[in-house]
Amino acid sequence: MLLFSAPAVANDADLWVLFSNTRFGTIAEIPQGLFKAQQPPANGDGRTFRSKDGAEVRIFGNYNTEETFGAYKQWLWDLLPRERIRVSYKTSGEHWQARSDLKNANSPPVVTGGNWLAYSGYQGSNIVYRKQIEGCDALHTVSAVYPRALRAKYDPVVARIAGALRCKVPLDCRKGQSDCTYLVPEYNDGVVWPD
Repeated sequence: MLLFSAPAVANDADLWVLFSNTRFGTIAEIPQGLFKAQQPPANGDGRTFRSKDGAEVRIFGNYNTEETFGAYKQWLWDLLPRERIRVSYKTSGEHWQARSDLKNANSPPVVTGGNWLAYSGYQGSNIVYRKQIEGCDALHTVSAVYPRALRAKYDPVVARIAGALRCKVPLDCRKGQSDCTYLVPEYNDGVVWPD
């Protein structure tokens, strides 16, 4: 069994792989030795990753069900108290930027886009974190839940996962075709972005 310290995992590009979602074009990076990919959901909207010590990261895309991103953001902010999430930090903006330190990934090191939001807080004995970006005609999300006792381990890891969240328009959509099939395979242990 491999044991990594949090800073080592967060800073070692060789331990990370690219996850891409075929349905929405959501892209993020995940440390392959720390999390295990769970079975994808039937609707193909993303993937859940779990660690042996109780941390969970979800990376997924969805359509905005509200008229605007601002209306969606307000709906989400209103939902948090009902979910019993005690928010300690929340922010949003009109421009997001994603960074990648992956080696051998034919993906630009910096990508920018439109609206975004993020929050963190507590739900019972867990830390919760969520970042969402708007782009490529959808919303793209990194959501993390991990025990408070493991904060020192997971804060830098989740920060890197969230910092690399981005999207890519399906290739057929960029060509103006009506069938927008995403042409990049799902996360598969060790497979990186094949641009």
